[in-house]
Amino acid sequence: MSSISGNHITAAGDEAILTEYNAAVTNLTIDHNLIDGQTFTGTNAASGDQFSVPNVSRGLVYISGGKTVTNTQNITFTNNDVTGVTGGPNGNSNYLVTIDAVGATIEGNTFAGTVTGTSAQLRTRGTATTISGNTFDDGNLGANANAVEILDKAFSGADAADDTFAEVMADDTFNNRSVWLDHSLGGSWYV
Repeated sequence: MSSISGNHITAAGDEAILTEYNAAVTNLTIDHNLIDGQTFTGTNAASGDQFSVPNVSRGLVYISGGKTVTNTQNITFTNNDVTGVTGGPNGNSNYLVTIDAVGATIEGNTFAGTVTGTSAQLRTRGTATTISGNTFDDGNLGANANAVEILDKAFSGADAADDTFAEVMADDTFNNRSVWLDHSLGGSWYV
């Protein structure tokens, strides 16, 4: 079991926490950290392919196996304050926190970072995901950004207490302007 706990982690033009895409990352706990900073340099991020265009915004925390995750498993993300910046005034942005895992627990965090464009403060696309007791402060979200983006399958195999999007809405706090639709759009739920 690996743990990242009790740290102040600052992004400086790149990710604050990053795992290799769909690598065998198992039993990772990220707990009681302050995660801040900016994932691009200057006032605005560039747009385009992040591997060939300089200064494209990155995610602040990126633990991902993508939509078809199989190797990233049992990730615990708890009691963190996430206040970083992944988007500028021009709307070029990335997700604040992405956790795509087979078995993820996301509890007791405060998401208050700056996100613009159509990204979100929290994105999950794995399976067996439990999301509860978090605070989403959307005061720093752009007009088209979201607090949460959850792929439909994220709840399959999850704790019975949090196996629907409505239960996530009831078990978490959404400050300021958050609203949600009682159906998914394109296979994802948004707040």
